[in-house]
Amino acid sequence: MLTYTSNKIAKTFQVSLFLGLGLLATGTFVTTPRLVLLLLFANDFVTMSLATDRVGFSASPDRWKVPSLSRAALGVAGPWLVVSFATYLIGRHVLALGLAATQTLVFVMLVATGQATIYLVRERRRLWASRPSAWMLAATVADLGVVTLFATRGILMAAVPLVDIGVLLSALLAATLALDLVKGFLLAGVRADTTVAAPAT
Repeated sequence: MLTYTSNKIAKTFQVSLFLGLGLLATGTFVTTPRLVLLLLFANDFVTMSLATDRVGFSASPDRWKVPSLSRAALGVAGPWLVVSFATYLIGRHVLALGLAATQTLVFVMLVATGQATIYLVRERRRLWASRPSAWMLAATVADLGVVTLFATRGILMAAVPLVDIGVLLSALLAATLALDLVKGFLLAGVRADTTVAAPAT
């Protein structure tokens, strides 16, 4: 439940702020409504697979600190928001892609960072400290594979060269590992209040 909640809050912060601020800053949609719909489908498969994940448990019942949970999720979403704008600007002004192709690149980025967020928040230690369930791993591989195929073949979106997608995914992997180094500080207070008073006798 904690992984699901942290993941949903972080994604909501990232996507809603990026779409809103992106429209205000650029005067155009940073991605299309169709791609936003595809994004929901792509990330929901992995989110549903959280029910099968291998998880630990607290020694005593948790009382979640909702403000701390929201701050931690915003701390994870903030760097991804920077990555989101960087992806759009690089696509438009460095790779010189057209608007439609840049929107595809942004879509792939949003799917990949959505996957990365799940793996970041599911484990308070390094993200490789525990093995995710086979269903989670399969859903991630399938999502990224299908999204890459659609993006490079131009299925339901403008086509983007495979080399650009490969560079993007490699950069996002590096960003995920960098964010993993500081996430412990960001998530430290989420479950700090786990003490429940003993019942009166």
